[in-house]
Amino acid sequence: MQGQIRDEYLNPNKSKTYLLPLLVKELSLKYVDSIINTFLYVENITDEPIIAVLYKYTDKVEYTIESNTGFMYYAEVLEKSNYYLKGIELGDYSLFIFKLPDKLNYAYGCLVEGKYSWITPEDKQVIIAHLNKYYPREKNTITRIVGILNRSEIIRNQYEQELGISIAKDIELSSKIDISKETINLEAVLA
Repeated sequence: MQGQIRDEYLNPNKSKTYLLPLLVKELSLKYVDSIINTFLYVENITDEPIIAVLYKYTDKVEYTIESNTGFMYYAEVLEKSNYYLKGIELGDYSLFIFKLPDKLNYAYGCLVEGKYSWITPEDKQVIIAHLNKYYPREKNTITRIVGILNRSEIIRNQYEQELGISIAKDIELSSKIDISKETINLEAVLA
């Protein structure tokens, strides 16, 4: 396929924020800086829980299997994963579709239901460590995400002031996922 990925697929969504860090740990994903976005649904592929990872190629270097280096070699390694379902080339991008590892089912359910504070403390730590490692300049965003994960009183007060409303203490501080932002349509992905 030729062309550029449509902008709507390049904007980070909630699965990239909350589920990708857990997938990176579980599958030992590499080239994390080259991950553009993730998706929970791929139209016309499968109905089972998946996570699709959109990478932008980091190198165009010729490689050989013997060299064991470069993104193209890494793509072949991903294809050998027990969770690998399918890979799709999209111009300068690759979409890798994985079955959701059982270990991530609970966090996946929390994400889909918008129950961010219900994510386990261990998974919260993985998410926060991932964000700090890969987005060190985004401290305000990370602070907000930590507040969402923990239903922080400080974040609640900020939202109340911004919105001019009172927010109950048992209410999550972020909306449920937007399915349209978590779905990639392979027939419409290229501009």
